[in-house]
Amino acid sequence: MVAAAAACRRVSFAVWKRFCGGKQLVRKFACSSSSYKSNEVVGFVGLGNMGSHMARNLLASGHSLVVYDIDPEAMATVQNAGAVGTSCVAQVAEKADRIITMLPAGPHVLETYLGENGILQSAKPGTLLMDSSTIEQIGRASCRERV
Repeated sequence: MVAAAAACRRVSFAVWKRFCGGKQLVRKFACSSSSYKSNEVVGFVGLGNMGSHMARNLLASGHSLVVYDIDPEAMATVQNAGAVGTSCVAQVAEKADRIITMLPAGPHVLETYLGENGILQSAKPGTLLMDSSTIEQIGRASCRERV
C-alpha cells in the first residue's frame, strides 16, 4: 500500500500542484493507500513523452496497467515493460478501475472522453478518471461542461 501511494505521488504531484496549489491534504486524499486496492487495474491513455514515463513508473511500482495510444511503437514500449495493450480507448475504460489520460491537446481530450467509443460511454460506474494532459483551460472547461 505504501508503494501505491508513493507511485501515485510521483505520477500526479505536478498535476495536483498546478490545480490545487500542492496542498498536502489534496495530495494525501488523492494518493492515500486506503483508497487504493491492490487488485485494481489502472488504465492509461496517451503514451507520449510524459505518459510513457508515468505508465512505466506505475508498472515499476507493481500496478496492473491496461494501455492505449494511437502510436503502436509507444504501446509496444510500455507493453514490453508489462502493460496489457488494447485496440481502443473503450477497451481501456471497460477493464480499468482508474483511468489516467495524458494527451497533447484539448480536442484529443474531448474525443477521448466524449467521442464515439470514448471513456464516458464505456467506463464502469465508480471509475476514477484523472486527466493529466497539459492543455489550455478552455479545453478542460469545455469537456467539463459537456459531462
